[in-house]
Amino acid sequence: MDVENRVNKNPTMVDVARHAGVSLKTVSRVLNGEAHVRKKTRDAVVESANKLDYRLNLAARNLRVGAQQNILLLMNNPSRSYIQNMHFGAMMQCQQMGIQVHLNIDPLSAQQLEIIIQKLSPSGIIVAPPLCDDDSILDILHKLDTKYVAISPKNPAKTKLSVNIGDEKAAFEMTQYLIKLGHRDIGFIKGHPDHGASEKRLRGYLRALRSANITPNEDIILDGLFDYDSGLSAAQKFFNLPKYPSAIFASNDDMAAAVMSEAYRRNIRIPDDISIVGFDDSPIASVISPQLTTLRQPLEALAQRAVRLLHDNLSMMSGGQKILTLEHELIIRSSSGPMA
Repeated sequence: MDVENRVNKNPTMVDVARHAGVSLKTVSRVLNGEAHVRKKTRDAVVESANKLDYRLNLAARNLRVGAQQNILLLMNNPSRSYIQNMHFGAMMQCQQMGIQVHLNIDPLSAQQLEIIIQKLSPSGIIVAPPLCDDDSILDILHKLDTKYVAISPKNPAKTKLSVNIGDEKAAFEMTQYLIKLGHRDIGFIKGHPDHGASEKRLRGYLRALRSANITPNEDIILDGLFDYDSGLSAAQKFFNLPKYPSAIFASNDDMAAAVMSEAYRRNIRIPDDISIVGFDDSPIASVISPQLTTLRQPLEALAQRAVRLLHDNLSMMSGGQKILTLEHELIIRSSSGPMA
């Protein structure tokens, strides 16, 4: 979608309600972060808001409090659930703080970003991977003296402000969990090579193997792109081996779901014949059968903390470098089990 066209669109809560098939009151409750809204309903409203590019209309509040900060959220991720959760977290935090948020999810060149910044004049920018590791993008931000927060950059020390999770530590813990179940032939599907998290998750997997005196097998470490199709391609390669691994660790849930689908097609039982685990705890993890063992990445919380960190910096409430790391959580479900 063309960014400039998106900027000029102004869908309302009425449009979001109509698209989601809910009442205007329900949309208002969801967007104001009120409790007692069913997750299914909330997800439907958030998805509709994303599709319509609904932006919080805080003009009336602006008139009362004066100049309003506005934040640009830059994302380019093949996982739809990643975008939805990150956008929802930023949107809710901005709503509470009286900040307007603009979203761009299209691939961007540095030149296009410069045009967008000149058009929107954002107070600051939140940059998600892989854009936060693109030197040409960062050069434009520095050139225009634009304050920004990076989310999960490859090297947090290179950025002044960042919010992260311990990707390497999380992957280490997941691999260690599989080893404790008796698995030694553990396949791994890497993430997109442009994302810093991909390298960190691979490092965690390898470190866990070596700490258990297991020599990594390059034949069962396959490329992926954080999307379903690349997960399916990897699954076919795994299951065409003379002996496929007893467990497969995919670097995100979309790829793990693809492996499960291919296992079903070949009548390979989960977890009796093979354990399959993922990363993210996206919505698909709890709706597929069997439910997916995964690592919960707090995407909404990452976005919320990024908004607060950027706001504090813009308001001169904090200065200097600040690197925040949020906790992950191992979610054990029924797609993993002891080595047969």
